[in-house]
Amino acid sequence: MSTAMQPSMEVEVQRSGSSVVLYCSQLNSCPDPVLFSQPAQSTEFAATGVNTGRGQVHYRDFEGHAVVVRHYRRGGAIRHLSADRYIYSGLNRTRMWREFELLLQLHAEGLPVPVPVAARIEQLSWFQYCGDLATRKIADARTLAEILSSQSLSAEQWGAVGRVVRNFHDRGVFHADLNAGNIMLDGSGQAYLIDFDRGHRVTTSGVEAFVSNLRRLKRSLESFAAKHSGFCYVRADWSALMSGYQGRS
Repeated sequence: MSTAMQPSMEVEVQRSGSSVVLYCSQLNSCPDPVLFSQPAQSTEFAATGVNTGRGQVHYRDFEGHAVVVRHYRRGGAIRHLSADRYIYSGLNRTRMWREFELLLQLHAEGLPVPVPVAARIEQLSWFQYCGDLATRKIADARTLAEILSSQSLSAEQWGAVGRVVRNFHDRGVFHADLNAGNIMLDGSGQAYLIDFDRGHRVTTSGVEAFVSNLRRLKRSLESFAAKHSGFCYVRADWSALMSGYQGRS
């Protein structure tokens, strides 16, 4: 079966027992379950000594592309009670479905996000589920936190990051966890936002939501700098980012 998400965009839904796989209709075939199988040792991005907050991911090859697979895990205190299980209240309300759908929309609009490949929802019981999301790996890219662990950015580069964040806000996109681990820069300096779990659209008049996004990003940069002596971030960097955000650079 397929369900229309936006004009010209469709998602295929493949059911097998308690497992549901969502994937783009443009793919040649439904991804094999092995795409989502977790290796004994999951891998995070480059080992810099800086915890970027991305959680564990692993890498696969699918239809000629490198793919990043992320297993959904809880954060905060609740993770001690349930590391990766969520309350089930309908397929299209699962976190995997919602993030996959949002990424498809953002990618179709030309915003710099990872290309969504597939998502899996595993219903564990009538009230619990877990799942995974697969996206194309962004070539030659590192998180902002990883980059700043070893080098500084110029004012122009900070301004470019600010402009990208503003582009998302101008489209009414709220990122639920905007931090230095969820912004990536590729070799050309293009910034991407990743990990849209719990992300959603808000009206562009919802200024407070966007202000909270910026505050969260600023806190994360300050936290990294406080915890890691070699982290290359100073107060002037935030001013440069905000200049880009406000269209002054």
